[in-house]
Amino acid sequence: MGLDDFKNSSISKSSNKAFNYKKLDEKLESIVEQCQKQFPEKVEIDFIEASPKLKKHAGKAYRDQNIEDGRLEYSIYIRIKKSLAERGGNDLVMVVLHEMCHCYLYQHGIGASEKDVVFQWLCGRVVADPSGLFRGDKEYDKIIKPFIEQDLPEIDQ
Repeated sequence: MGLDDFKNSSISKSSNKAFNYKKLDEKLESIVEQCQKQFPEKVEIDFIEASPKLKKHAGKAYRDQNIEDGRLEYSIYIRIKKSLAERGGNDLVMVVLHEMCHCYLYQHGIGASEKDVVFQWLCGRVVADPSGLFRGDKEYDKIIKPFIEQDLPEIDQ
């Protein structure tokens, strides 16, 4: 079950949704649909939602396992900090892409952290921030921003 049909399905796993911010959730779903083209195959996400309870993280990907009819099934979903979802912009897109990288690895049976080289490579490939930082964070301003602002040297090829 993918993003295209989870909203209309009677067996949707969206019962795991803890919050109900319809407009924000629709905005997030739209971002996920647009970001899908960054991946070689569809990233299967049961739902994405805005969460007022996320304090430490801008976003978080989850993989819950359930046993249904004797089968082990997984539910993969994303929660995004509500204030970030409301603010929108490039920071939001970067966080969604970052969390989609976690989900992509989950659907392939890999649980990778930000320190994992496969996760870092995947983030680089889809142009997501592997650190989970976004503009305004002290670490971003101190470490990443100077690299972005730096003029790259001309390289003859």
